[in-house]
Amino acid sequence: MKTPADDLLEKYSDITPDNGLCIDFLSLAGPTEIRNLDYLGLILITPETFILGRVDQLLRRFDLDGLIPIDYAVIDPLSEDQISYMFIPNWIPERFRWWLFSNRFKLGPTAAILVTHLGDMDIHTKLAKSKGYRIPIIASEGTWRRDFGAINGVLNLVHTADNPAYVLRNGGPFFSTERFVNASSSAGKIRSGDALDLDWNDVWVYGLAGFSNRNSSNISFLGTYLNVLQRILHFQWQDTKKSSIGDALLSMEVAISDFQISESEVNCLDVIQCVKNCMKDCSPATEEIISSLIDLKNAPKYEWDKIIGSIGNYGILLNDFEILILISTLYYTDQELSARYLL
Repeated sequence: MKTPADDLLEKYSDITPDNGLCIDFLSLAGPTEIRNLDYLGLILITPETFILGRVDQLLRRFDLDGLIPIDYAVIDPLSEDQISYMFIPNWIPERFRWWLFSNRFKLGPTAAILVTHLGDMDIHTKLAKSKGYRIPIIASEGTWRRDFGAINGVLNLVHTADNPAYVLRNGGPFFSTERFVNASSSAGKIRSGDALDLDWNDVWVYGLAGFSNRNSSNISFLGTYLNVLQRILHFQWQDTKKSSIGDALLSMEVAISDFQISESEVNCLDVIQCVKNCMKDCSPATEEIISSLIDLKNAPKYEWDKIIGSIGNYGILLNDFEILILISTLYYTDQELSARYLL
């Protein structure tokens, strides 16, 4: 008959043949802690959430959703080895997808939080339902990724572990074996009615607040995208003074203003059409870069690298986060944008 320890080791071995962390846990944990690992969930709050300044809102939501914090840790930033330790690169067969993924976790801090809850639903199922679908525009209303404005299917605010084996694997860079054992024990005690001293306010005040950036809350694909187009057009208008480019700039300014005031995505089909109408008055080089940006066809990384690189010819300097926003959205245009506003 298969024991809980056998089941955990089998699930972990399905992830990777390097099962040393699981062996360490099984060696240190007693039968009760091994069983209680089923009650222990893992949430990763990813770097873009810190950059967007939404961590404290997300923690309050965890509280409202009935999640109970047990332990937490922050790494700023994750190293390449730590990222590959959590997420096996060969799961992401395209090199470019791994580039997107690894660069995301190098943007800033990642917080790992071990949690449980008192409901009947399996903790891993609860976390999966709560976070919502990978692509936020398709995620259900009431899920974290939809409600808190995840940028796209790569920069989507949170990750959660699928089962106890993934809790150990994904949480490996953050927690020692002893902390996993203690957290598993605590999860069982909480389920039995005991209370812990830790609450979500403690996690924020004493742990995560010092890493959060409240100055970038309006960063999004659409905001970055419209601003890039506007600055390219402004460069051309200064050179030519053509009225069609001026009209396109005016339309762009209205769209950006509407977006900033409402803090929501605007329908920019009219803006795109206005930009297309003025392209005949732009230089061939500008027409090529604008055409590439507004056609929004799927392209390999090297093509988007070339396109984003050519933006620098117009005096536009993008930071690493803005570049990742543009490339990670544009690379998946069929998934990311067809449900939104452009295709």
